[in-house]
Amino acid sequence: MKTNTMKRINLMIVAMSLALCDCKGDVKPDFETDVMVTIRDENGEPVEGAEVKLLFSHFDENKNITHVFTTNDQGAVRVSEKVVASLLLNAGKPGFYPLRYERVLIRMDVDWQKIKRHELSLVMRRIKQPEALYAKKFSAIIPAYDRTIGFNFEAGDWVAPHGQGKSPDILLEFSRKLVGYMDGEKYEDFLTSIEKRHRENPHVKKSYFDSLEKSFGKLDRSDYLQAINLKAGRWDGALSITYLNPLEGSSNAIKDFCHYSSLSLPHLAYEDGYNKSFILKTDNYTTKNTPPDPAYFVRTRVILDDKGEIISSNYAKITSPIHFDPRGRIEFTYVFNPTPNDRNLEFDTNRNLFGELGLEERVTAP
Repeated sequence: MKTNTMKRINLMIVAMSLALCDCKGDVKPDFETDVMVTIRDENGEPVEGAEVKLLFSHFDENKNITHVFTTNDQGAVRVSEKVVASLLLNAGKPGFYPLRYERVLIRMDVDWQKIKRHELSLVMRRIKQPEALYAKKFSAIIPAYDRTIGFNFEAGDWVAPHGQGKSPDILLEFSRKLVGYMDGEKYEDFLTSIEKRHRENPHVKKSYFDSLEKSFGKLDRSDYLQAINLKAGRWDGALSITYLNPLEGSSNAIKDFCHYSSLSLPHLAYEDGYNKSFILKTDNYTTKNTPPDPAYFVRTRVILDDKGEIISSNYAKITSPIHFDPRGRIEFTYVFNPTPNDRNLEFDTNRNLFGELGLEERVTAP
């Protein structure tokens, strides 16, 4: 089936975009791309009857062509069409978590021939047992450097005296170093320029400090040192994450991470394979300063018997990159199960145990 416009898709879908152009001129590819899509569940079984929509997009949206298919008993669909601007793939089936997939398959300097055939294999996870859990997008000013700070999942906050948490689920230690200034300038040059501009217009000075304090906390407005270092400084930073108990820790789940699925990690946290610490190095002046794919399970609140065996523990997952700005801010998204020994982290997005959260704190994916 073909249509000239994309209809509104009620089920949540996969979106795969492919930007195509020729940096050497206006030459367009004069061939069809053969697209083979296979969808399987988390057990590797074919997902039959999933609706798949493939949009072959032109620079002129009035020429867009959409093919709509249903996967066969092998979980597969296949279609060919001429691609001019981009290719989008949408798929979904009741009883399964929707997929949202986005990926650049060709750059401007890549030969067109490399996209004559494209095979895509996707995992569509089943909706099993969504639970009411704690889920939050945490964004906060870093309260201290070069010392250990606790964070409590259930409070969604730092441990006292920096926040409302009573006991730490994870321990974080931030460090940083000023290594220079943007564009190779010197601090004195920034100071001279800014002081002159702010003397001429006090409102500019207020906006300058207001914007910095919103992100990084209170500043001394009579001294430009902190402000210039934050605004123009090049910082290297490191974040160390550790745990109270040696059997607590983080487990890298990148092998099971599906960035295109709304349920990006498996339903259950791993039983084993937890490491007691890891270090994230970052900076504020390069474009790739956070991990591209978050994929961590966490085991915390471990209680041992007299033989040193685990008798109780709690589990969480981190479902976004840990954005650590060494100038003074951290952001990450997590889901936490407060029931001891329950590894289920399939979050029911309509039953957040935090109750009402601010718009920027809400987690909308399971």
